[in-house]
Amino acid sequence: MASTSRSAATTPGEFVIAPHGDRLVLAEIVDVEPRPTFPNPEREVLTVRVDGTDTTIQVLASDAEPATDDAL
Repeated sequence: MASTSRSAATTPGEFVIAPHGDRLVLAEIVDVEPRPTFPNPEREVLTVRVDGTDTTIQVLASDAEPATDDAL
């Protein structure tokens, strides 16, 4: 059964769907850090490892969505 929750995933080890270039990728969160930015000082930056690779990228938590069971 697929998850229906759309809350932000921000825990290391969770999988997310994240933008990478012009496509979306399945990625595992490896680190989370708050980044004060104007005008939203509470934004978080996720460091994620693209599934199946050793590539890590950084994305805003607001741009990533929790991966559903179907994506895993």
